[in-house]
Amino acid sequence: MAPVDHLLQATARVESRHFWFKGLRRFATPLLLQATHGISDVRLLDCGCGTGANVTWLRQYGRAWGFDLTASGPELGRSLGRHGLARASITAIPFETGSFDVVTSFDVLYSLSERDEEAAVAEMYRVVKPGGYLIVNVAAMKA
Repeated sequence: MAPVDHLLQATARVESRHFWFKGLRRFATPLLLQATHGISDVRLLDCGCGTGANVTWLRQYGRAWGFDLTASGPELGRSLGRHGLARASITAIPFETGSFDVVTSFDVLYSLSERDEEAAVAEMYRVVKPGGYLIVNVAAMKA
């Protein structure tokens, strides 16, 4: 089993109760409330969704989907009853331009090369509707 698969399995075991995940959601909640205020039929996309726990959490704001570069993340999420998860790259998001009201990415960009990071930001901007929101969380310090 690849190291990323071990990491995803460990993440799946704790992401509903670990302080870091709770803190991330507490931080992002006011941003999501602002981003979705007054919009009916909100469409959200989580880029780099891992096991899809945040996709499930995002559903309280509207219809949500997510994708991850790994095959094991969405696969593990589906085994836990989560849906709307796919395998894809953030540098080539497989959705039409302007498809989402809110696009999120939590702790993904720091793991990319500078070139891929630029492509990822361009892709997230491409799939968000005009006037929509990108909510991106990145590491506080360089690894």
